[in-house]
Amino acid sequence: MSGLEASGSGSKNYAVTGKGICIRVLSFDLDDTIWDNKPVLAAAAISQREHLRQNFPNISQKYDDDKLKELWKEVSAQHTDSAHNMTFMRKKMIENMAIACGEENLEEVVSSTFRAFIQTRSDVSKYVFPGVLDTLRRLKARGYVMVSCTNGNADIRSVPELHSIFDHHVSAETVGAAKPHVLPFEKVLELTGASPEEVLHIGDSLTSDVRGANNVGMHAIWVNRNTTDENNEATATIRCVSEIEQVLDHLLN
Repeated sequence: MSGLEASGSGSKNYAVTGKGICIRVLSFDLDDTIWDNKPVLAAAAISQREHLRQNFPNISQKYDDDKLKELWKEVSAQHTDSAHNMTFMRKKMIENMAIACGEENLEEVVSSTFRAFIQTRSDVSKYVFPGVLDTLRRLKARGYVMVSCTNGNADIRSVPELHSIFDHHVSAETVGAAKPHVLPFEKVLELTGASPEEVLHIGDSLTSDVRGANNVGMHAIWVNRNTTDENNEATATIRCVSEIEQVLDHLLN
């Protein structure tokens, strides 16, 4: 399959190759596909820092942003077998800070600090890209089985307007591997009972999403917000998820 090249100004941003496709399952990446993840992570980091400042000031004083980045690298190097599990990695980082600062109640430090982080990490509503929620609702109304398939650890159960749209949720944390590994995509197939050619996966990463989906025989749409396009193996390339209905209509008709 050859991917799409974006049209010029004033034209539609998408194109597709290949027809005669039958799709019944739509699988969506979340971070930077459904919402803008950079401000989400920035806000979550602020919540963590403020929680530490108010409740564990000795940790807050010892670890500024630069030292936190260094610690994250250290934890990542020490736990390569758990790199797919963002919750484990975050908690391990907090635990290491608490130990280094002589905190006695490690469980309280870790649980309360992680809770402050993940609540904001999962508060994504105001960062959802324009038009995406309405598009997802229409796709669900058209009868597609809707699946979220993410490498992140945002808990969309706390976002009712998103949680109600998806029939199934797959994460790297729960399956034990991150995209582009086959396990997340195989879990999508298991949950939906679909064959690979009946699934269209949509995501912003050529490696994790497009290549990962193609490796198990799924179709894939690349969400590319950059102005520069790359040769790729996606079934289609779009600028935003809000364009997916037009692509589906072209593929299926």
